[in-house]
Amino acid sequence: MSKIFKGNVGIGKGIHKGTEVIKLKRNADGAFNSENAKELLVKALEISKAKSVPLFCYSFYVPSEKRTIESSDLKLVDEGKLKPVLHADQFGHPALRLMKPDAKYSSKKKTSSFEWLA
Repeated sequence: MSKIFKGNVGIGKGIHKGTEVIKLKRNADGAFNSENAKELLVKALEISKAKSVPLFCYSFYVPSEKRTIESSDLKLVDEGKLKPVLHADQFGHPALRLMKPDAKYSSKKKTSSFEWLA
Protein backbone atom coordinates (compact mmCIF):
# COMPACT_ATOMS: atom_id res chain seq x y z
CA MET A 1 0.00 0.00 0.00
CA SER A 2 1.30 3.43 -0.82
CA LYS A 3 2.03 6.19 1.66
CA ILE A 4 0.57 9.65 2.08
CA PHE A 5 2.47 12.14 -0.10
CA LYS A 6 4.49 14.61 1.95
CA GLY A 7 4.96 18.01 0.37
CA ASN A 8 3.20 20.33 -2.02
CA VAL A 9 2.01 19.57 -5.53
CA GLY A 10 0.89 21.51 -8.56
CA ILE A 11 -1.32 20.73 -11.54
CA GLY A 12 0.31 20.75 -14.95
CA LYS A 13 -0.18 19.63 -18.51
CA GLY A 14 1.90 16.83 -19.98
CA ILE A 15 1.99 14.36 -22.84
CA HIS A 16 1.15 10.66 -22.52
CA LYS A 17 1.22 8.45 -25.63
CA GLY A 18 0.89 11.48 -27.88
CA THR A 19 -2.11 12.96 -26.05
CA GLU A 20 -2.17 16.00 -23.76
CA VAL A 21 -3.22 15.11 -20.20
CA ILE A 22 -3.45 16.84 -16.82
CA LYS A 23 -0.85 15.54 -14.35
CA LEU A 24 0.21 16.13 -10.76
CA LYS A 25 3.80 17.18 -10.17
CA ARG A 26 5.91 17.92 -7.12
CA ASN A 27 6.12 21.67 -6.58
CA ALA A 28 7.64 23.28 -3.50
CA ASP A 29 5.54 26.39 -4.14
CA GLY A 30 2.39 24.41 -5.02
CA ALA A 31 -0.93 25.35 -3.50
CA PHE A 32 -2.06 21.78 -2.76
CA ASN A 33 -0.95 19.08 -0.32
CA SER A 34 -2.43 16.07 1.50
CA GLU A 35 -4.44 18.32 3.84
CA ASN A 36 -6.48 19.99 1.06
CA ALA A 37 -6.92 17.04 -1.32
CA LYS A 38 -10.59 17.86 -1.95
CA GLU A 39 -9.71 21.33 -3.24
CA LEU A 40 -7.10 19.68 -5.48
CA LEU A 41 -9.78 17.37 -6.90
CA VAL A 42 -12.20 20.25 -7.53
CA LYS A 43 -9.51 22.37 -9.25
CA ALA A 44 -8.27 19.48 -11.43
CA LEU A 45 -11.80 18.68 -12.61
CA GLU A 46 -12.43 22.38 -13.28
CA ILE A 47 -9.26 22.69 -15.37
CA SER A 48 -10.01 19.45 -17.20
CA LYS A 49 -13.45 20.68 -18.19
CA ALA A 50 -12.32 24.19 -19.13
CA LYS A 51 -9.42 23.03 -21.33
CA SER A 52 -11.10 19.81 -22.60
CA VAL A 53 -8.07 17.76 -21.54
CA PRO A 54 -8.47 14.40 -19.74
CA LEU A 55 -6.96 13.58 -16.36
CA PHE A 56 -3.85 11.36 -16.37
CA CYS A 57 -4.73 7.89 -15.09
CA TYR A 58 -1.55 7.53 -12.99
CA SER A 59 -2.19 10.84 -11.21
CA PHE A 60 -5.98 10.61 -10.72
CA TYR A 61 -7.41 7.15 -9.97
CA VAL A 62 -10.27 5.30 -8.25
CA PRO A 63 -8.73 1.98 -7.09
CA SER A 64 -11.98 0.30 -6.04
CA GLU A 65 -13.39 0.67 -9.57
CA LYS A 66 -10.06 0.51 -11.45
CA ARG A 67 -10.61 3.67 -13.50
CA THR A 68 -9.61 7.31 -13.86
CA ILE A 69 -11.45 9.96 -11.84
CA GLU A 70 -14.44 11.51 -13.63
CA SER A 71 -16.47 14.66 -12.92
CA SER A 72 -19.37 12.54 -11.59
CA ASP A 73 -17.09 11.36 -8.76
CA LEU A 74 -17.26 14.81 -7.15
CA LYS A 75 -20.87 14.08 -6.18
CA LEU A 76 -19.78 10.83 -4.47
CA VAL A 77 -17.12 12.75 -2.55
CA ASP A 78 -19.72 15.31 -1.40
CA GLU A 79 -22.02 12.48 -0.27
CA GLY A 80 -19.17 10.90 1.71
CA LYS A 81 -19.01 7.67 -0.30
CA LEU A 82 -15.45 8.38 -1.49
CA LYS A 83 -12.61 10.29 0.15
CA PRO A 84 -9.81 12.04 -1.80
CA VAL A 85 -6.35 11.08 -0.55
CA LEU A 86 -3.01 12.32 -1.90
CA HIS A 87 -0.76 9.26 -2.07
CA ALA A 88 2.81 8.73 -3.17
CA ASP A 89 2.94 6.05 -5.86
CA GLN A 90 5.61 3.35 -6.02
CA PHE A 91 8.10 5.81 -7.52
CA GLY A 92 7.34 8.60 -5.03
CA HIS A 93 5.28 10.71 -7.44
CA PRO A 94 2.05 12.33 -6.19
CA ALA A 95 -1.23 10.62 -7.07
CA LEU A 96 -4.76 11.57 -6.03
CA ARG A 97 -6.78 8.47 -5.13
CA LEU A 98 -10.48 8.27 -4.25
CA MET A 99 -10.71 5.76 -1.43
CA LYS A 100 -13.68 4.36 0.45
CA PRO A 101 -13.81 6.14 3.84
CA ASP A 102 -13.24 4.15 7.03
CA ALA A 103 -12.34 1.02 5.10
CA LYS A 104 -9.77 -1.27 6.62
CA TYR A 105 -6.90 -1.72 4.18
CA SER A 106 -4.23 -4.28 4.81
CA SER A 107 -1.43 -5.63 2.73
CA LYS A 108 -1.52 -9.29 1.78
CA LYS A 109 1.24 -11.66 2.73
CA LYS A 110 3.34 -12.26 -0.38
CA THR A 111 5.23 -15.36 0.75
CA SER A 112 4.04 -18.20 2.91
CA SER A 113 7.10 -18.75 5.06
CA PHE A 114 10.85 -18.66 4.83
CA GLU A 115 13.35 -21.07 6.31
CA TRP A 116 17.12 -20.61 6.21
CA LEU A 117 18.91 -23.60 4.72
CA ALA A 118 22.50 -22.48 4.95
